[in-house]
Amino acid sequence: RIDTAIEHLQESVTLADALYASTINQQMMQAIELAGLSTVEKHIEQIQTGTTPPTKQPEFYENGDINWFAPSDFGDHDILSDSNKKLSQKAFDAGKARKFDAGTIMLVAIGATIGKIGYLEQDASSNQQITGMKFNSAIIPRYAYYWFRFIKPEILTNASTATLPIINQKGIKALSFCAPNKQLQETICRKIDEVSNFRNKVKA
Repeated sequence: RIDTAIEHLQESVTLADALYASTINQQMMQAIELAGLSTVEKHIEQIQTGTTPPTKQPEFYENGDINWFAPSDFGDHDILSDSNKKLSQKAFDAGKARKFDAGTIMLVAIGATIGKIGYLEQDASSNQQITGMKFNSAIIPRYAYYWFRFIKPEILTNASTATLPIINQKGIKALSFCAPNKQLQETICRKIDEVSNFRNKVKA
């Protein structure tokens, strides 16, 4: 009975994942039909890549309280809220770290987990494997997050794989982007959120 229950649970998780992915695809395809496609570059105010402060200067890390994200901090969740490692303000005062504003979309742009995505609800930082994009006020961060989940195949296709997968800032800015009006963005987010919440309950 336990084996059967586990099997049914695994099937439920698989179905929930499939429903989530198909809902994102469906909503974004509808958005494209209504608003067309442009590029990421046309809708961002800022793009920058993180850095790693010198580890030989421990004061940049000791008693740190500012999130410093690495690819290992990216899971299947949308909001990046707590990093394994932190930085102190001294790293920023010395110009050895870059701060990303709340609302920034964070993309893993180098390595095996390239294409993983999240966004910030509070100011934070990251290492050099992550590139942050601050979209203009016409774009809801949560919508941009779902869009980047939708175009992950495009990210992987456009990544250079000479030594390890990488997509640079030029490549990121050239990625496709659909920018419907805010009302439609909110509707899209609400519909995907409903499925996402169901999926999270199944996985809980």
